[in-house]
Amino acid sequence: MVGAGDHGCWLGWYERDKAKLLAAALDTGSIFYDVGANVGFYSLLGAACVGSGGRVIAFEPVPENLLILQKHIAMSQLTNVTVIPAAVSDRCGAGRLQAGAANTTGCLSVDGDREVETGALDALVFERRLPVPQVIKWILKTEKPPLSEAQSKHLGCTDQHCSWRRTAQIFVANVLRCRVA
Repeated sequence: MVGAGDHGCWLGWYERDKAKLLAAALDTGSIFYDVGANVGFYSLLGAACVGSGGRVIAFEPVPENLLILQKHIAMSQLTNVTVIPAAVSDRCGAGRLQAGAANTTGCLSVDGDREVETGALDALVFERRLPVPQVIKWILKTEKPPLSEAQSKHLGCTDQHCSWRRTAQIFVANVLRCRVA
């Protein structure tokens, strides 16, 4: 779709190593969370990997990106993707989003220029009755995603149950034993 991002997304060479890492982490029937889904590059890849028996939950707070994301899902006739119009944070409520140079580079910041809905992953899982993820994609500028100890425990993503692998600025969490505490 014109204006949706880097043309490499649609030509097959955009973030190729990251896409391979994600595809290798996903199995048919998996539950995959795409945190910061943007316009859907990883959501669409995830939907193909998990198949009709799996689910993709795409979190995206930016209205312009949401519109394109929803169009991509509709154009691809995907029925296994659910879009949550919120930024994932360590707390529920509202946050400030700082726009980046492109629609792909925004982040939550106290100096943000736009207010967006935020949600903690564990609260989103329980309040919206979402399935617990086996794999989470989260692109951040930090060393580890901002999950509180309680959130990690509720998602079954403690050091014993989850391995975070970082490649460039992508985190892929393989939740080894999903359990809800």
